[in-house]
This record gives sequence, structure tokens and C-alpha cells, in this order.
Amino acid sequence: MVDIYNQFKDFKSFEVSFISSEKELQRLFCSIKTIENNRIILDSNNQKNKNVSANVGDELKLHIYTENGIYSATSKVLLVTKGILNTEYIIAYPANSKHSQRREYFRAEKMVNFKMEIKTKEQGAEPIFIESITKNICGKGMSYTSNSPFPEHQSIEITINFEEQAVETSASLVYSKQMLIDNKPKYIHAFTFTNISQKNIDFVVKKCFLHQLDLKKKMI
Repeated sequence: MVDIYNQFKDFKSFEVSFISSEKELQRLFCSIKTIENNRIILDSNNQKNKNVSANVGDELKLHIYTENGIYSATSKVLLVTKGILNTEYIIAYPANSKHSQRREYFRAEKMVNFKMEIKTKEQGAEPIFIESITKNICGKGMSYTSNSPFPEHQSIEITINFEEQAVETSASLVYSKQMLIDNKPKYIHAFTFTNISQKNIDFVVKKCFLHQLDLKKKMI
């Protein structure tokens, strides 16, 4: 059994994920205020978390990303105190803790410029080119938002332009759905990378991990 207490004690900032009342997967970055015998008190910056908040009774998944992999556990929101700048959560002491080496699945809320070439199903049609910015990304996939549904297509090629290098891969559309962002109707499109090299997976994983550490430093 993983000693989740020591992991939380040593790593003060971590990610919380939960399913909202709108049945959407949401993520929060929280810092620990207090660890007690049967509960943990968390602090969440409203602005940094784009005013996303959990409610009393929500089932939580806690994720601590380290160089040794992911430490995860489950919990439940017992009390919420929402302020102007920060929201305080009292949660049950974590259970079902485990350790995983599969760091590549951490999806960082990281904005990276990309270019997409979309071949349509129409015979002889010119490909469609889209340039935008990722909403989030991990070693296995990415998502972005736009004002319109994703076009009907035959194949997708993506070039993601990190500062250090470009990552090229084919991709498959996982979903394209409408949602409200800042009270405006938008579409979110999610993709899985289908032929990304292991070298590029490792590179993206490292960038996501460094992004997580940077968030941690800013929130402590």
C-alpha cells in the first residue's frame, strides 16, 4: 500500500479530477493547507482554475505527478467554502492509493501552437488546414476548442510546435462536442495520436511534467 500521507506531505500541490453535475470531467490544481487524521483541507485558486469548483458529495480522484510516476487516490468532498480569490475544500482522507509508472497519460492544461492537415472524404478535394492552440495535451493525445464542429475527414496529420522542436504525428478524432466556455457556445475536439514515436512521447511527457512542476511552484 502506498503511503499517500508522505506523498501529499512532500508534494504540496497536486491535481484533483471529478465529474461535474453537467457530466463533464473537470480538473483542479490544489494545494494542501492542513492534513489531519481523517480529513485533508485543500486550497484552490479560483482564477488559476478558471472558476471551476467541486461540490459537497463529489467523488474525487487525486493525482500527484512525480519523476517516479503518478501517485493516485480517491476521496470525497465533505465541505466547500468559496471565497473571492480562493476556494477551501475539506475532503475525506484519501483511500485506494496506488502508484503507476504511466506518466504519459497526464494531460496538462498547456497551450501549444499546432497546425493540422485534414484530408476529406470527397474525391479530389483539397485538404483543409487548421492552425490553432491546444487546450490540453499529453503524450498520447490533445484537444483544442473552436467555433465550429470538426469537419468530416479521412485522415488527420498534426504538427505541434513546441519551443524546442516540432512533434509530428497522425491522429484520430476521439470526439467533437459542443459546450459553453465563458458563457459562449464552443466546440471542443479531442484526438489521440496514432503513430507518434516513443522519442516524441517521452518529449511531450517531459514537457507536461515540467509544466506541472511550474504550476506547483506558483501555487505554493
